Amino acid sequence: MPGKAGRSGRQKGAAPSASPPSLEPMSDLSPPVWLNDVARDKWLECIDILTAVPGLATDLDRGILGQYCEAYAEFMAASDQLGTDYVVTSRAGAPYQNPLLGVKNKALDRMLRAGDRLGMNPQSRSSMKLTPAPPANAEMDRFAAIFKMRVYDPRKDEGAA
Repeated sequence: MPGKAGRSGRQKGAAPSASPPSLEPMSDLSPPVWLNDVARDKWLECIDILTAVPGLATDLDRGILGQYCEAYAEFMAASDQLGTDYVVTSRAGAPYQNPLLGVKNKALDRMLRAGDRLGMNPQSRSSMKLTPAPPANAEMDRFAAIFKMRVYDPRKDEGAA
């Protein structure tokens, strides 16, 4: 029953911690051994992008990224085999949907769900709290300082020159 003292184990008036746990970046960027060649290529393509954003890909995300890449490989294989033969006919001559279309659609659904969890679309990224990467050079640092309305300190560049 909500509000009853002692039931939840929380102290009265104590709020849960607002800061999420700190997670380390993904330590092993190599593709899992169980991925086929197409999925492995997709992994290598995705891992470069996901690790470019600090805090986006952690060791906990390895399985989800593997599922995404595996579903991508299944989607591509089904698409190649399916071609444009969406309707096939039975021995009796009755038309029905090609079973490969169902395989393709299920793989696409798995890709979309895993991609949502990894921030692979604008909507899922908008709900994530990501820290922007530091500026690559002093010129970008100047721009960032102006953009954030901070005072630029030229002494910061003296050590770099």
